Amino acid sequence: MKENRIHSLLIALMLILASVSGFVSCSGRQGAKGSVSRPPMLMGVVPPDAAAVFSWHDMRKGFDYLCDNGQPLRALSGPNAAFRRLISCAADSLPLKNAPMALSVHYSGSFTPVLLLQGSHERDTGALERSLEPFAKSLGLCYSSVPSGGRNVLLVSPSRTLLMSAERNLEYGYSVLSDDSFAALASSFGQGDALFLNHKYAGRFAGAVFSRPDKNRISAIRKASDWTALSLKAVDGVREGAFACQDDPRYLVNFLKSATAFDPQLPKVLPVSSFYARSVGVAPYEEYLSSKRSYLDANHALKRFEARCDTIARRDSVIADPVTILRESGIVEAATVSGRFPSLDNLWTVALLRLPPKRNYADNYSTSSEFLSLLFGEDFAMKGQLQRSREGEWLVIGTAESLQAYTDALSEGVAADLPFASSAFKKVSSLVWFSASDALSLKRKALSGEFAKYLKSAPDAPRCYFAVVRGSGFKLYQIDNPAE
Repeated sequence: MKENRIHSLLIALMLILASVSGFVSCSGRQGAKGSVSRPPMLMGVVPPDAAAVFSWHDMRKGFDYLCDNGQPLRALSGPNAAFRRLISCAADSLPLKNAPMALSVHYSGSFTPVLLLQGSHERDTGALERSLEPFAKSLGLCYSSVPSGGRNVLLVSPSRTLLMSAERNLEYGYSVLSDDSFAALASSFGQGDALFLNHKYAGRFAGAVFSRPDKNRISAIRKASDWTALSLKAVDGVREGAFACQDDPRYLVNFLKSATAFDPQLPKVLPVSSFYARSVGVAPYEEYLSSKRSYLDANHALKRFEARCDTIARRDSVIADPVTILRESGIVEAATVSGRFPSLDNLWTVALLRLPPKRNYADNYSTSSEFLSLLFGEDFAMKGQLQRSREGEWLVIGTAESLQAYTDALSEGVAADLPFASSAFKKVSSLVWFSASDALSLKRKALSGEFAKYLKSAPDAPRCYFAVVRGSGFKLYQIDNPAE
């Protein structure tokens, strides 16, 4: 994968993962495409402790993906220049064929890769082995060959320990496919080219993307699901993805499992200049609260949630009972939107609550930042003295400065006017928006140096990402310039 594409995929995955702490809907172990076939070849040899796995059906495409003018895979290959050289020279030094290829990434103090290759036929594998082994060893890399499926699988890594682990686990029948969630997710993607990310290592990947990853959010990501997958192939700027986890209420991706899909109206009031936005369906409120309580209870947090609501009610002399507020106001959709103040290196944030016709959010219902965060997610948190205003069917909550900035931003265009809007925003579980270009322009450096460097050096890098979640899968839209 070209280095720019690696960063692009990592940021896309991390944005989705960073957002699941409030919204993801996922059903059991099915993947994005809904059909189950065989998992990609070579997965049965990948060591079980993989933090990420790339899979290609054609090694020629795999090496092309991994190379960028001789500087491959800096994000995930660690400090080993020899491994990067092998990747960059493979096309000229190896007899590459239309045969499977995988790259697993493991973490032990730093990211360390394992390259896996296998010819389509025994003859092709033999020819590849005769070229790969001396080439790898000449670079000081470790090499191994293990039998699988009647032919040898060739492994190369900077780490002898990793290769020994792969050999030992294969001998005892263990691989990444021993993880039921991964096996089901990999099968749902069949032989398509894909990237699989292990949630156990979400913090490590977040550190590679964001300059100051939030510890609470990372903790939520780890508990959100077992694995996330994303297609390496974009069709008209859209990638398919999926989450996989056990059918257990303690997983955050099952939080809205029983929620009714809805047609989000946020795009109609979402400025295309927004930095970040997320929308979640709340109706029917009984289903929403039931799923939320099940999740909190499974994670031993339900009593604390109820206690904090009671504290807010007593402290502020308001109604802060979720059942009463959702039932009486009839909220059908909740959203948070952030953007940049035009003249400040700072962000404004507003919360939006969509109400049915002839329904109101009573004056004595809590709109405190703490209550909104408890009910809808941590990204609803806001600082300062909050006020209310109306924007059509939406109740908008924020500071006076944020409300004005939001109103001004609406005049620049809204997401509902984007080309894909008519088909994308139908019967979804949730959606999230993120502007990478705005993150780059903040002086406080929201993104890591590596990803910031990528955005600056890649004029064709997507400026914004829009993820639409439907059931167990999602679609990721990459937008070059939403303002155009």
